[in-house]
Amino acid sequence: MIVHEESWENRNRNDLLYKIKFDSFGNPLKYIRYQVYNHEGGLDGLDSVTYVYTYDKKGYILVKKQHFYYREPDDGRYSDLIFKFKYNKQGQDIGYTVSNTKKKIYSVEKEYTNGLLHKRNATYNYYDDLKNYYDSTEYFYGKNLKLDLIKRTYFHNPLHSQSDEILIKFLYDKNGFLSEEYPLVFKEKNHTFYKWELYD
Repeated sequence: MIVHEESWENRNRNDLLYKIKFDSFGNPLKYIRYQVYNHEGGLDGLDSVTYVYTYDKKGYILVKKQHFYYREPDDGRYSDLIFKFKYNKQGQDIGYTVSNTKKKIYSVEKEYTNGLLHKRNATYNYYDDLKNYYDSTEYFYGKNLKLDLIKRTYFHNPLHSQSDEILIKFLYDKNGFLSEEYPLVFKEKNHTFYKWELYD
């Protein structure tokens, strides 16, 4: 997959942004960024990422090795990451861990009820911080087994003394298509510090 950005300000321009190569299973093998001007202000400077997979006989990913290439080398903490996945008898992933060359930094456990994802619990550390952060999500389903509500409790900010909570209500139109994700509660007054996304 190749993605370009087109610009029509004063001159016609078609800039190559990034390229992703996939394997026969549809998993990305290499991500290459061609435009890094947004990262010249001291940000990550990431140029590309490569992936190496180990599959089982059924084609499930057991191990994913991920290597980042930076314009300016980091201190080695996050250049290499190893993901190890676990599955249940139904082939659903029930969790994974993420480790760098020194220690485990991220761990996820998933629980299913009647084949549907019911809970997702994650614990992790930032860099060399010894404080454990967590991100726990509960999924509630309504009619036709459509996702109806998400309750998410997380602790990301070491300056806070308690966890934060978000309730997301999913609204569907008359044809059953998702029309809106409506936040019911956000314990951060009028400020939003976290961009919510639906993910596994």
